[in-house]
Amino acid sequence: MNTPTPAFTDAATAPTPYAAGLSEGRADAATVSATVTAARSAWISEFTDPAFAEGYRAGLTFDNDLERVLRTRLGRP
Repeated sequence: MNTPTPAFTDAATAPTPYAAGLSEGRADAATVSATVTAARSAWISEFTDPAFAEGYRAGLTFDNDLERVLRTRLGRP
């Protein structure tokens, strides 16, 4: 699920670095190959804000983790 990123006009409406990374990670996981996301994740971990990098890594697995939790709660394999 790739959601459009809104345009932020000032710091008050901009997402936190973690939220921005989470959004980028989710978008990449949905649209880019695993090889590319692994390379981006390594680059992001090395050269960006630590909170953004943590959010990005979480975003790569967010949808799969959510689906697994919901299946477990509903008793489905």
